[in-house]
Amino acid sequence: MSELHILSDSPRTSVISGKRRLFARLSLVFAVLGTMGGCSMVMGEVPDKQRPRLVDEDGGTRDSSLQDGGLDADAGDALPDVNADACDGAPERVFFEDRDDDGFGKSSTAVIACEPPAAKGWAQSGGDCLDSNQYVRPGQILFFGTGYRTESGALSFDFDCDGVEIAGPNQAHAPEDCRGLLVCLGGGFTRNETRELGPGVNMYCGSNLISSCVPGLECMPQVVTSDRYYLCR
Repeated sequence: MSELHILSDSPRTSVISGKRRLFARLSLVFAVLGTMGGCSMVMGEVPDKQRPRLVDEDGGTRDSSLQDGGLDADAGDALPDVNADACDGAPERVFFEDRDDDGFGKSSTAVIACEPPAAKGWAQSGGDCLDSNQYVRPGQILFFGTGYRTESGALSFDFDCDGVEIAGPNQAHAPEDCRGLLVCLGGGFTRNETRELGPGVNMYCGSNLISSCVPGLECMPQVVTSDRYYLCR
């Protein structure tokens, strides 16, 4: 009796079968991708039109990816301020980094994007003149007797960031010279001589020295240290 041998696939046949299986798998992958809206973008990549854009000091905008080694932001790569197609038909918004979480950010940190770069630490209002102090912000209505140090180290009482130190209500100033009065009466806060005069500076802010005119042979001022301070914002 002759022996019966079952012949296996030749090497050439195996290679062809493997290629067919690989081609079938690739076809399935492309078919799945095609059902995802024909998106040819690599998964995880942020579309250019949705990438946050930085706002320059002159009001122009540039892609946040324009860092060292990237495109030249000064070579005509400025982007328009509003891109209605970037956020599913809604206009993009401006966000400001808000480190002290007071609802206002520093204007120089602005970016334009569909959503804030992070869940916390960003606001839609700028103009904060000291983003490390939550009491210093546009619209502040309180008055303070103790100032704060600006980024340059200067003492300031401009708590509402409008460039001018505004005095609180009902705070009297001491007369410049008691002897010039017809009646030796009067008193109030003296100037805060520890401060430097400058634009928007109120020299009375933070003073706790009160001078009163005292009758006598001569009408002379008497200065005392008070536990009250001249309030400003």
